[in-house]
Amino acid sequence: TGLGDRTTQVLIGHLPLLLRPGSRSALLIGLGSGMTAAAMLTHPIERLDLAELSPEVVTASRYFEPGNGRPLADGRLRLHVQDGRSLLKLGTRRYDAIVSEPSNPWMSGVADLFSVEFFREARSRLNEGGIVVQWVQAYELSDSTLRLVLRSFASVFPETELWMLSRDLVLIGSDHPLTGRGAELERLLAREPVAESLRGIGISRPTTLLALHMADDAAVDSLIGGSGPVHADRMPILDY
Repeated sequence: TGLGDRTTQVLIGHLPLLLRPGSRSALLIGLGSGMTAAAMLTHPIERLDLAELSPEVVTASRYFEPGNGRPLADGRLRLHVQDGRSLLKLGTRRYDAIVSEPSNPWMSGVADLFSVEFFREARSRLNEGGIVVQWVQAYELSDSTLRLVLRSFASVFPETELWMLSRDLVLIGSDHPLTGRGAELERLLAREPVAESLRGIGISRPTTLLALHMADDAAVDSLIGGSGPVHADRMPILDY
């Protein structure tokens, strides 16, 4: 993958576990190259459920093994070759962190993972203090479409943050203010193998990471620009 994509894929795996220290269980929706899963597994989590809809992606991810750390071989990872939204809806397990990295939202069928119903389902599967992380491909999105995605996400989560990773945006939602700042973040960044993984994308200090934080909950509300439509299953505006 290109450096930009690699940066996003690695950071989106680290962010929830740095901002929610002590996480033990996590769900990742979307395997891709496997780099996000590998980043998450550098943290002391006990279980990582991974939902990937396409068996071809699982096969192709093995071509990235020289650079992805072979996450599928880690005994803590449970691979589910099925739709991630169905796994959430039909399962009973709860998580400290849920990471959703679908394909671009303008692709047919992908917008299901950007609906308010999906975000509500994800929120309902969180443990106390848990967080949901949503990758949003910022390129080729109009301002109004981006506000639609922000509004849909923020309508579900009382606390929403916006981060900028390379060319992409990351939304982080929770019921509670996020932690993992200051001295605690410095300690987490210094721990191996987390530190080694982050050095590979040029991050070795808390200030470098925190510079990627673009907006807190109040600023997100300002960006949304007041009330307006949301993307919902019965009103799939984003699809069109």
